[in-house]
Amino acid sequence: MKKRSNKIWWIILLVLILFVGATVTGLIPGLEQFKYFDIFEKKEDSDEDKDDDTKKPGGDKDDDKESGADTGIVDDEFSTTVFKYTFGEETKTARMDGFKHATTGPAKTVIPQSVTKDGVKYTVNRINQSAFYHKHEITSLTIPGSVKEIYSRAFEECENLISVVIHNGLEHIPAAMFLKCTRLTSITVPDSVTRVSDGCISDCDNLKTITCSMAVEELFRSIAGFSNNHGDVTFVRP
Repeated sequence: MKKRSNKIWWIILLVLILFVGATVTGLIPGLEQFKYFDIFEKKEDSDEDKDDDTKKPGGDKDDDKESGADTGIVDDEFSTTVFKYTFGEETKTARMDGFKHATTGPAKTVIPQSVTKDGVKYTVNRINQSAFYHKHEITSLTIPGSVKEIYSRAFEECENLISVVIHNGLEHIPAAMFLKCTRLTSITVPDSVTRVSDGCISDCDNLKTITCSMAVEELFRSIAGFSNNHGDVTFVRP
């Protein structure tokens, strides 16, 4: 009789051990109300919170490497009181993107040679495509020698633009740069220019004077339709 009693106790103990083990490993469903399940859930939540805390508000670091890396231009716009720019952080250069306010700008527009952002000086070395498209307020334009490249249509339809002075540095007068600047009368072009594209002064019906060297004059005379459309233009030596 005593042996049978001991055997029953061993069986009960074994069942209890199996029950506890099954509960801990999740083999018995429907026991979420027990405290140790809450503990496991809180631990999992805390791990997720920890992962969230490691994420920066701006996203992953890889997201900072935006398009434009091949050209040295990154998507980081910065505006002064007059102009807005896109900066090349590695090259310390800035691309001019036009006026800060879409509808206003100075009549006498002077492109700056450099701009300072967060104490760092950036050289303004290019002007974006259509940056000043249809800006009727511009009457005169000065482009500094720091600007080496201007994209097409940069000053298209600036209908009140009268005079332009480009300082030594620019290498190419792009297509449609002054397209339909109908009141433009004079342009000063530096010796650094080695290429002039067709259509750069198309529909500039009041253009009278281009101040430039003989070499640059030949570039202008070689563009399509120059003799027919600008036969009355006078070339003046600087």
